[in-house]
Amino acid sequence: MMHYLVKVKNETPLIINYSSGNYYRSLDYIPSSSIIGALKAKILADKKIWGGENREELKMDLYVTDAYPSTAQEKQLNPPSLVTLYKKNEIDDYFIDGAKVIIETYQGKKKWGEEIIRLKKGPRHWYMKNGNVYPIQIERISTNILKLDDELKIAYQETKNNEKTGYLAHIESISPGNIFAFEAIGSEDQLNFLIDTLKEGIFVGSFKTKGYGFLKLLNYSEINGDKKSKNSLYILDFYGSVSYKYFQEIKSMLKRVIFESIGIDKRKRLNYNEWITDYTIRSGSVIIAESDRNLYELETESIIKSGGGKIVINHPVHGL
Repeated sequence: MMHYLVKVKNETPLIINYSSGNYYRSLDYIPSSSIIGALKAKILADKKIWGGENREELKMDLYVTDAYPSTAQEKQLNPPSLVTLYKKNEIDDYFIDGAKVIIETYQGKKKWGEEIIRLKKGPRHWYMKNGNVYPIQIERISTNILKLDDELKIAYQETKNNEKTGYLAHIESISPGNIFAFEAIGSEDQLNFLIDTLKEGIFVGSFKTKGYGFLKLLNYSEINGDKKSKNSLYILDFYGSVSYKYFQEIKSMLKRVIFESIGIDKRKRLNYNEWITDYTIRSGSVIIAESDRNLYELETESIIKSGGGKIVINHPVHGL
């Protein structure tokens, strides 16, 4: 299987579903399910299959991560809300990483309390420059969308249980021009289909019929997965939606845990007409541990098994 880092740009405002009544505020990332859904829609449209009540699941030999904000120059995925990022001095316009301090303290190279770090003080989205971390700002657009009733040709609203419903939607979307990055693993044919489709452009999220959520390919590059650790020490960063079940599998591979900062989220997702509740590891969670295995193998395996997330091993930001 081949492995790509893919960058896309939203050419139109983007609304990834997060709504209450008629108020829509977009999430700040694109779930892997939205990308795969758009690709499946392309296949069905090409085959002139338009759905129906008895829908057969379309299988694809393709796995992608969630897509988070990035820059055109970044060469890797950067885990959002990485817990080890902080500012050494409040006046600095950049952030640094504290994982190396944790490791050196554990190894006795630094005394306990010699250097103070403050966890969970970093930016949500970020990029690297000269070894430092800088925040990525996401701009949003607020607007209203009016839809006329098909028969009466008027717009109206109703209030029920303190929620407004009707034909006037209040929208807070992500403005055009933002770059999102994700990784994709699959056969050569499936990855070629992904790239060709993104060159043409896909629609994701809400209000697609009004032109919202149009993504196009910015660039892509192949990832070489032949990595080996210099020793038995690893830093595991959790990117995107890694399932709790898969997290438990990973814990069984670790020999000794030196540091752990794990958050757990409860997530509801719509699978066709059925709501499913599951638990995921919060993006930006970190484990520092020793293992006899080559944990770099998880960078590929996790994309296939975790359902939109990825385990990033020894990210360059940690300076190992």
